[in-house]
Amino acid sequence: MAASFASGFALSARTVTEFFAASVARNPAAVAVVSGETELTYAELAERSDRLAGHLRQHGVRPESRVAVLLPRSVDYVVAVLAVVKAGGVYVPVDPEYPPERRRYLLADARPVVVLDALPATEDRPEPPPAGGHPLGAAYIMYTSGSTGTPKGVEVTHADIVALTQDPCFAQGHERVLLHSPQVFDASTYELWVPLLRGGTVVVAPPGRLDTERLARTVAEHGVTALWLTAGLFSVMAEHHAEALAGVRQLWTGGDVVSPQAVRRVREAHPDLTVVNGYGPTETTTFAARHPVTGDVGAVVPIGAAMDAMRLYVLDERLRLVPPGVTGELYIAGTGVARGYLDQPALTAERFVADPYMPGERMYRSGDLVRRNADGALEFLGRADDQVKLRGFRIEPAEVEAVLRGHPGITQAVVLARGDRLVAYVVGETEGVREALAQRLPDYLVPSAVVPVEAIPLTANGKVDRAALPDPAAPTGGRAPRTPQEEALCEVFAEVLGVHRVGIDESFFDLGGHSLLATRLISRIRAVLGVELPIRALFQSPTVAGLAGQLQLDVQEDTLGVLLPLRPHGTRPPLFCVHPAGGLSWPYGALLQHLDPDVPLYGLQARGLAGDEEPAASVADMVEDYLAQLRAVQPHGPYHLLGWSFGAVVAHALAERLQELGERTDLLVVIDAVPAKPLPEEAREQIAALEMSKVYLGMLEAFHIDTDGIDEAGLTHEEFLRILSAENTAFATMDERIAEAAMRILQNNVAIGALHRHGRVATDLLIFTATDNGEYVIDPEVWSPYIEGRILHHRVTSSHHALMQPESLRQLGPALAAELRSHHTHHIHSTHRED
Repeated sequence: MAASFASGFALSARTVTEFFAASVARNPAAVAVVSGETELTYAELAERSDRLAGHLRQHGVRPESRVAVLLPRSVDYVVAVLAVVKAGGVYVPVDPEYPPERRRYLLADARPVVVLDALPATEDRPEPPPAGGHPLGAAYIMYTSGSTGTPKGVEVTHADIVALTQDPCFAQGHERVLLHSPQVFDASTYELWVPLLRGGTVVVAPPGRLDTERLARTVAEHGVTALWLTAGLFSVMAEHHAEALAGVRQLWTGGDVVSPQAVRRVREAHPDLTVVNGYGPTETTTFAARHPVTGDVGAVVPIGAAMDAMRLYVLDERLRLVPPGVTGELYIAGTGVARGYLDQPALTAERFVADPYMPGERMYRSGDLVRRNADGALEFLGRADDQVKLRGFRIEPAEVEAVLRGHPGITQAVVLARGDRLVAYVVGETEGVREALAQRLPDYLVPSAVVPVEAIPLTANGKVDRAALPDPAAPTGGRAPRTPQEEALCEVFAEVLGVHRVGIDESFFDLGGHSLLATRLISRIRAVLGVELPIRALFQSPTVAGLAGQLQLDVQEDTLGVLLPLRPHGTRPPLFCVHPAGGLSWPYGALLQHLDPDVPLYGLQARGLAGDEEPAASVADMVEDYLAQLRAVQPHGPYHLLGWSFGAVVAHALAERLQELGERTDLLVVIDAVPAKPLPEEAREQIAALEMSKVYLGMLEAFHIDTDGIDEAGLTHEEFLRILSAENTAFATMDERIAEAAMRILQNNVAIGALHRHGRVATDLLIFTATDNGEYVIDPEVWSPYIEGRILHHRVTSSHHALMQPESLRQLGPALAAELRSHHTHHIHSTHRED
């Protein structure tokens, strides 16, 4: 039941200023800070900061004087904070991008004697100030979200910073450290002071919003050897920009649960790179524990053991040590525990308590639940209170709730995290609430959704019943997608944001998107639509409609044409998909989510949807029409064809006609269909007289519309159109004229399909059969008389009409993609053998 104790770190009697002076003395010509093309040596940084420190002393800065620094990430920011501590003052970082009201609050609370929003343009060379500060004096105050409804300032001392920076874990790999975290985020303490107090170089990332592409470019171009990434950012970098980490020797990550998969990916790509899970609240000077990942990565990445200057206790509610494997609350002691909260003695006394195992010292109550594993390393299990962390920022929902309750028209409010989103539930009027919050709170505290509820649900003991609060969907007031491509973009937006549905006019960022999710979105768009999109395009046009315009996908006139270009880009042979009996190929857009991004995808649609043209008189006429469209895209084979239901009949006939012309179909994909079989006249009449309500029901299911609760008997033409208009899908934009044309085409296709006779085609057949069609489950062998090749069969747990819906496609899509991949590889090998 032992605690995790420090390894004998002795409190340094030296200040941050003295450690920096030692770095200058060791190598004054070494580069201390670099930003783009600008470099300052240690001697130059010392001279500039001395000059500014003297200026600050002239303006009244003395020990414990507070100086607000409202500068963007830059060389000037590094000069400013160094000058403040040299003058003996305490720097208070304030984000210049904060809403004015937030800035006013922080400045009123901190009461600085000087506000630095620009460096003074002075050539004065005052006498260098005496070495500023005292080991136990404050060096900076950093504000965090407050459980009382207001931010609280954490006072961190010189000794705390020195203890962090001199930990032996930073002795290697920290020659060039990236400064990219927001200045108001405690990770900037590590990024700034570890290199400066050890003689390394601070690499300042470009100012402003830093997407992962710019971050990766900065890391690679400036030879960064160590950096900090929040757990979410680390996962994105590991997935999309791992190559940029080739020169990195230590990568610290944390602020949330670290993905073992991301750790494995980075270590496999760069075996010499050490990944460290770093843990610590702002109150313990960035890091209280660390876990360098060695050996196999398990299901959990621990937060590890104490930093050398720290002690970690896992205690029960009576402050007793708990045995290994037992969950307890983590208490943190040692040099690194902050002095307390600025001007809040009661809150300080509540969180900074007496250490029962080291008389005369204090420990910080973290509120984090942990346990010690079999190796003695700590594992994070969650919170003991309502505090959450999103994107590395610690958030007290109570602070946001307090602001919400102060908004006119709102009587009650509850804020909680839903996945990677902050969501507010309010009783009252919600219009304009997010905009009002953005005027008062930093963006990470503004909920991505404000959900109106009639009342806040309570448990039996009167507490908020969070489980009973609805899972929010994105607003659906925006326009429905007008094209299959826009529908695909809407689906990608919804997938990445974790919401049910997105309209084409709704902003990605208003729905909870941020820079990490933006990178994921760009990657999914590349995979689904096969097009490259710079991430800046999303910031310029954050809606589906805007991006579709940039990608030249807003081509509504093509959506009813015979050839429907669902993804016209790619290096591999296209997949041509023939429409079902209704004539539309829009449902095939759902395949984009599953096919490899280098496979072009085209739909073939019935003539007559867009105008007054007559439907095809026979399957043979239809084949000649589609043949011209297909060969305009791909003049020669081998071809890949797909047909669903009636479309399979046409796709086979198309393969047969190509064979007559000396072209080969390499793969024919049949989705839940049987070959055409000529029927007697009376049977054809029965088919033509099918009850139309069943047809309507099938079309609703085919276009991803939930049919649960719909009365089939009452599904009239008018009700069918009403349901379409209520759904936010591309099919919902179909007007009555197009719907009636589709009905006419459907009846025609049933009739001509009943007259068609198949021949035999030399091709492989991949057939998917639906298993939820009652007693009618298709036997794939019904196609064997018409195929000279292999017949590959996959069963899909689905009804016939739901085969293009997401649940079905999770089974069908990967199998189809794998078979296309296999046939492409086989074709390449065959070509090489022929050569």
